[in-house]
Amino acid sequence: MNRQKLNAIVSYVRGHGRLPTDKFGNALSPEDMLVWFGLRDLLTLEEQYHVKAELLSMAEAETFMDRLRRSA
Repeated sequence: MNRQKLNAIVSYVRGHGRLPTDKFGNALSPEDMLVWFGLRDLLTLEEQYHVKAELLSMAEAETFMDRLRRSA
């Protein structure tokens, strides 16, 4: 996938603040986030694979930082 395109998508997602969550406060699945942000129909399957991996990493980082803040 074009790295510039991936960076632009990540910036777009980050521009919306925290990742969307379900009613229990858990980040949505990467697949659901593709739909949430309107990306699923705009990206090829290969691009979706890369974006989902990035969204998963972002969710993991957000969860980690939340735990770190609570422990400090």
